[in-house]
Amino acid sequence: MARPWYEATDEIYDRITERLARRSPEEVERLRAKPEGPDPEARFTDLVGRYLRSADVVLDVGTGDGEWLMTQVAPRVRHALGVDVAGRRLWQALQQRAALGSRNVSLLLADARRLPLADDAVDVVISRRGPLTVDERSFAEGCRLLRRKGLILEITIGEQDGQEVYEVFGRGQMYGERERGPRLDRLAAMYRAHGLVLMEAESVVTSVYLPGREALTFTLEVTPMVEDYDSERDAALVEGVLARHSTARGIHVTMHRLILVARKKGA
Repeated sequence: MARPWYEATDEIYDRITERLARRSPEEVERLRAKPEGPDPEARFTDLVGRYLRSADVVLDVGTGDGEWLMTQVAPRVRHALGVDVAGRRLWQALQQRAALGSRNVSLLLADARRLPLADDAVDVVISRRGPLTVDERSFAEGCRLLRRKGLILEITIGEQDGQEVYEVFGRGQMYGERERGPRLDRLAAMYRAHGLVLMEAESVVTSVYLPGREALTFTLEVTPMVEDYDSERDAALVEGVLARHSTARGIHVTMHRLILVARKKGA
């Protein structure tokens, strides 16, 4: 028997979805990292609500399980399209759509670098820690789909994020990024090179305190922080993080988010 379509992909977030499914919602909430101080994710959601208009057609690149798109975006706009490359995540989004009754939401399994949409198809492109600025190709694709005077709203990872982990592991998503200088400056240059005018550009650095070893390993399992993390092979490295960064409040890890809002030039 052929596998269901949503099991046909093997992306990092397919694997993360499987790991999350082994935990109860209560466990996930207990172990998930929460910022102490400014919450950049809440700040971004507020900005999105401020900029969206009721007539907009919105593309969410890397929509994941779709819950944020359907609760924070879809009620404010004419149509919302969520795109993800991970089949299991998109299957969750389809279930969310059915549960929430989100009639103005479409969902598409596709690579952000090759989206089967016409030029100038959307008024707004949103990316929440998604693949939009992973490389020039995916960013150019997002810009292609954006109408003149349309908006891009992005929150992504800054170069200081998880530095306590990377200095021990010697590898990972942001390993070596600090040496390249502020990522916000590099992203701003990319935006301008593609004909966008920056309206917001923020760097938000805050801290999280993980309540013990289980929370640290959970974070490594369900985020792309260290994509090839292996609990057995990397056990000594986990102990190294615990030894260096345990405090009375928990294991200290830096959270760094970059927030950008830009408008495409137009006549």
